[in-house]
Amino acid sequence: MIGADTFQIFLANDALDSATMKVVEVVTEAASTVVKRSTAVLLDETRATHDLDMVASVAECAIKAGQPEEAEQILAKHLRGVLADIRGYRQTTTAVRDKAFKYSLRLAEVTRKAEWFDLAVDLLYIQAIVCSEEQAEALMRVQKQMDKLETHRLEQYALLVRKKGSSINHQRIASLLEEMTRAAARGRR
Repeated sequence: MIGADTFQIFLANDALDSATMKVVEVVTEAASTVVKRSTAVLLDETRATHDLDMVASVAECAIKAGQPEEAEQILAKHLRGVLADIRGYRQTTTAVRDKAFKYSLRLAEVTRKAEWFDLAVDLLYIQAIVCSEEQAEALMRVQKQMDKLETHRLEQYALLVRKKGSSINHQRIASLLEEMTRAAARGRR
C-alpha cells in the first residue's frame, strides 16, 4: 500500500487460526503489518475493478506533489481507454465513466490542456448522457481556467442536452453549457 505506515489485513471467520502469512518484502522499517480478526461481516468478498481505479490515486498523489506531467502520463492511457471503450460500445460502468470524467477534468485543471476538457465532454456526449448539475458546475469551473478551448464539442453537447429532455433541470444544464460555449468563444474566463 503506497504511503501507508500500517497495512492491515482482516480475515473473516476462523481463517486467522489456519492462516500462514509470510512477509515478502519490507520496504521500510517504519511500516508494519497487522493481522486482525474481522468484526465486520463481509458481504462482497470480491469486487470488479478497472485499471483507472488503481492508477487514479497514484495520479492524485503526483498532482498533490506538484507533478502534473507525471499524473498526465499515469492517467492518459487509461482515460483514453475508457473513451475508446465507450466509442466501441464496450461495456463501461457508470462508476468508471464518472471517474474518467472526474480525472479528465482534474488533468485539464492542472495541465491547462483542452484535450482533457474535451475528453470529459466526449465521455458524456458519446453516450448521450445529460450531466448532473454537479458535473456541469465542474465543467464550468474548469472551463474558466482554460486558456484556449475549442467550442464545437461543447456546442454539440449543449444541443444534445437541450433536445434530450424538457425538464427544468435539463434546460438549466443546457443553459449553463451554452453559456460556457459563449464564454469560450469570447475567450473570457
